[in-house]
Formats: sequence, structure tokens, C-alpha cells
Amino acid sequence: LGGGDLGEKREVAGLEVVVTNGVGGEAMTDGVTVNVVAGAFNIDLSATGDRFFGLYDQQGSYTLTVSKSGYVTYTEDNVLVFKPGCHSITTTKNIALQPN
Repeated sequence: LGGGDLGEKREVAGLEVVVTNGVGGEAMTDGVTVNVVAGAFNIDLSATGDRFFGLYDQQGSYTLTVSKSGYVTYTEDNVLVFKPGCHSITTTKNIALQPN
């Protein structure tokens, strides 16, 4: 067999969030908090590059909150994350925060 290890374990983010400035359109991560909640489960997503990732292997319905000082907080209920097999299917959300 060629081309890689078939037994390789990959982590696939269930949720990817891209946060932009609603006026200029540039990606923002500095000072941005991306939080997901489902019942007692509550976690802030980690930024990698110009986006946030999280909810690895955690299927469910979540409330997504994106906040940054000087901007209007964005909240969305019922953000769905699916894991039909061994890996999650990534749900991508593009959020444009509006300045206060």
C-alpha cells in the first residue's frame, strides 16, 4: 500500500468559527471569545490562525456566543454539530461582529 497510514487517527473539529469585523471584513481573533454551551457543558474555543476550532467528537446542539470589547455580542441558538461515524462533520459559522 502506498500513500499514508490507513490506521492514522485524525481529530476533526465539529465546529469552525470565522470571526470578522462587520465594517472592514478582516478576520479577528485577538481579544475575541468564542463560547459554546449545552446544558452544563461550557467551553471557549481555541484560535488557530484566523479561525476558532473546537467540539472534537462532541455531537449535539449548542448555543454559540461570540464577543469582543467594542463590538455587539453575537449569540446563536441551536448550532448543530454532527458525528455520524468515527469523525465529526465540521460545521462552519461565519460571524461578522458589528462595532458598538
